[in-house]
Amino acid sequence: MKSLKLKTSLSSHGLASLQHPAAPLGMHGDVNTYMVIDIPDNVTAGMVLHQFNQTITVRGEVYRYPTLGVGKIVFGEGETEAQAAEFGDHRSSEEMSAHYREGRA
Repeated sequence: MKSLKLKTSLSSHGLASLQHPAAPLGMHGDVNTYMVIDIPDNVTAGMVLHQFNQTITVRGEVYRYPTLGVGKIVFGEGETEAQAAEFGDHRSSEEMSAHYREGRA
């Protein structure tokens, strides 16, 4: 499984495009950065973008790829919630943050 960062901005009219892996999640200026997790290894970035852009996303910065789809309404998670769900409570928040910062997700 892999993860991918996407961004939207005022100039993109809400359509997502690829974001730099080191970009922080959330709103920074007029750019909003999201992360899609639980992406199967055989799924391309283009497929992820297509699914994300066809999905109605509501709050949160982290979305699980299997929940995305045409016309679906999907509620995102906060970064901390997603990390806890992925790693369980056995890792500290510092370890989980370092994991995501280093692009190992």
